[in-house]
Amino acid sequence: MRTTCTANARYVGADLTDGYARAQRPIDVCGLDTIDGKLDARFWQWTYDGGIDDVGPLLPEIRGARGAVLDGPQALARPHASMRECERILGAAGKTPSVTPTRGPFSGFVRTSVELFGALDRGGIAISSASRVGAACEHYPGGNWRRLAGSLPSKKRPEGIAARRVVLEALTVRFPDGVRLTDDHLDACLGAVIAAAADGCVKGARVERCGADLVRDGSRLREGPILLLALDEGTSARLVDALGKVAMPVSGSAQRSKRTTAAAPGLVRVGVTRKLLESDTNAIAVEGLVHLKADKEQLRKIQLPEYQGHLWLGDHGCFWPKHQEEDPVAVDTYKRLRDALIATPDDYEDVEAILDDASVTPP
Repeated sequence: MRTTCTANARYVGADLTDGYARAQRPIDVCGLDTIDGKLDARFWQWTYDGGIDDVGPLLPEIRGARGAVLDGPQALARPHASMRECERILGAAGKTPSVTPTRGPFSGFVRTSVELFGALDRGGIAISSASRVGAACEHYPGGNWRRLAGSLPSKKRPEGIAARRVVLEALTVRFPDGVRLTDDHLDACLGAVIAAAADGCVKGARVERCGADLVRDGSRLREGPILLLALDEGTSARLVDALGKVAMPVSGSAQRSKRTTAAAPGLVRVGVTRKLLESDTNAIAVEGLVHLKADKEQLRKIQLPEYQGHLWLGDHGCFWPKHQEEDPVAVDTYKRLRDALIATPDDYEDVEAILDDASVTPP
């Protein structure tokens, strides 16, 4: 691999890409340095020249940092598991099985990330160490953005990029002039902010670990925690206030689908919540209902002809009328709808966009 870095940064974050894709994209990397009470950001790139195992050129900048946080899986799941504990808890779109994946969704990305962490480990870089100084750790951007700011517009939209920039600036990041920020830049920067918070350099923020500890299984690394950024009440309030000043227009599909409920402002987002995952319930719940101000008078039945079913939208979320495991039709429909709703790694799709042609009726 190769790097365009010209000077080491105090904190490093990287937005990994699929090193096995036909058209490889470089990895965007963000470095943060503490200057005048701010976290000054700069960006560079890593490329796959020389192969994923050739991490020698990357070692000086990772060893020279107080912490490096990458946005991909660091290790395989425990033997015979289909995903890691942290991925199950957070509902991560990409799942890391117990063996290196070669086929299926996100397989190239997962394989790239696991192999990169393995190469860094063999190069003498500590992986997910308690001190984190000179170490490489992992975070999940989708989980951290939602934890910080709830349901944000898609990171591919201008308003989504603007909102994420505001979040980072509220955490004292100062971006360089003249850089056209992309979602990859912002995901990388979020990783660097987590590294800074772990080092005590982000006021009002702390870092928590989610998932099993990293263990060695012969020459393989298994499981490992995802780092999550947590804010105190004052910092969270400041962030919410900053976001409130950002214009977030409703998507065209949402404007066309006002029939979902006139009383619910903005976008309605759905997803599989942690509680539902832990209970293994075949149901889909609305996220952020407090923002919808949903109550019993606002219940709506959403018909899904394409998926041969329907959802209920209301104060408790969206649930299948029949979601028992022994009902094969409900289970199959649930799985198909869930796959459609969480098709992107970091953002739940808008209900309006998916249900644009669905009929909605009162209960």
